[in-house]
Amino acid sequence: GLRSLGLSRNKLTNRGCSAVARSLRHMPDLRDLFLSKQADVGDACMAALVAAFREFPAPNLTRIGLSYNNVSAGVVSALLSVAPVSLMELSFDHNSHCLALASTVGDEAA
Repeated sequence: GLRSLGLSRNKLTNRGCSAVARSLRHMPDLRDLFLSKQADVGDACMAALVAAFREFPAPNLTRIGLSYNNVSAGVVSALLSVAPVSLMELSFDHNSHCLALASTVGDEAA
């Protein structure tokens, strides 16, 4: 099955991202999901991912790229709370709304 889905820089919208989130249940082998550099992707997309991970935990997903989007810290926190146990890397840098969360996560990792 599909192991890597790279949709960075594809002018994805929240609606398109929601469709990707709903499709995750059909991609059990997915290891990498890249949704970076989407000017129109924000909290609605992340809320759809949170809902998808609650329903289907994506057992093999190890990396999610969300850099350079319009995502708030609260939604990233929600995503972290339901992230698959296999998740090893979540990049959300260059999201202006996430600066406080990034420093908090960095402090916890140290």
